[in-house]
Amino acid sequence: MKILVRALEHDAGFHMHLELLAGRQGLERVITHQRIQKQGLALTGFLDSLRPNRIQVLGKTELGYLETLSPENHTEALAAIMGSEVACIVITTGLDIPPSLLELADREELAVFRTPLASSIAISRIQTFLEEHLTPEISRHGVLIDVFGVGILLGGASGIGKSECALDLILRGHRLIADDMVLMKSR
Repeated sequence: MKILVRALEHDAGFHMHLELLAGRQGLERVITHQRIQKQGLALTGFLDSLRPNRIQVLGKTELGYLETLSPENHTEALAAIMGSEVACIVITTGLDIPPSLLELADREELAVFRTPLASSIAISRIQTFLEEHLTPEISRHGVLIDVFGVGILLGGASGIGKSECALDLILRGHRLIADDMVLMKSR
């Protein structure tokens, strides 16, 4: 499964409060992983752990580290990350962003967002968003019943008695979850 970075910009229900600051052309990049990545060691030049098509998050620690670098090393660290096929960058806590990062993002066509949320909250909401959009789903014809807290999918050919069986279970105090077409996501 995959989604475009553009989906982040149009978030309605996850309250990520993302503001696009640079790299509008990068909105067409693809996100394929449900988990985000924090830059940590990547800023020091250790890029082995960077995975393509993942959202990268920069918070106070990462931007603080970048401020300690010489202008040349600062640009080199950012260029290495942006050249690693990352999906986009999200800056947390409403932090000020170095102009060099924004200029490089525009040049590399990499979307850079900022959110006022603290890193932990932003990461949680982004990961929930990604799970919702990237978790594989299938639909099955049948009846889904909650029996003592366990989901039971009654399947079979049309007219076999799935609904009658489900009705009998409901009359015994169990709960109907879905009838006819059941949409399932694996977690």
